[in-house]
Amino acid sequence: MRDKISKTFKQIFQDRLLFVLILFLIILSLGFILFIILNLDHNELTVWLRYSGFGKDNYYRGKWYLLYNWLGLALLNMIGSIFIAYRFFVKSKPKISYVVLTLASLIVVIAWVILNNIYRLPN
Repeated sequence: MRDKISKTFKQIFQDRLLFVLILFLIILSLGFILFIILNLDHNELTVWLRYSGFGKDNYYRGKWYLLYNWLGLALLNMIGSIFIAYRFFVKSKPKISYVVLTLASLIVVIAWVILNNIYRLPN
């Protein structure tokens, strides 16, 4: 088992672009998770949950702890994307793994922008 794990890390470290993209995704996701934890206001008020471009009439309100769902999105996106990219990389398709990691990073950035807009909405 130890040999398999060391072989996996050797493969990832040999391809610098893959390593940089994985590192970028991990740093971006951990930053997003810290943003969620540090900016979440724990109170009994209801907060805006879903962002919509159709105006204030189409926003939904719910409990503050439901915003932790974004934390689950970040974790699942990070772990799942790294796993899928590694599987493509092992099958000698490194370009697809680069695309997967780039799209995963883009998903985290878009989620960060949406959640930042939700935090800025008035109570």
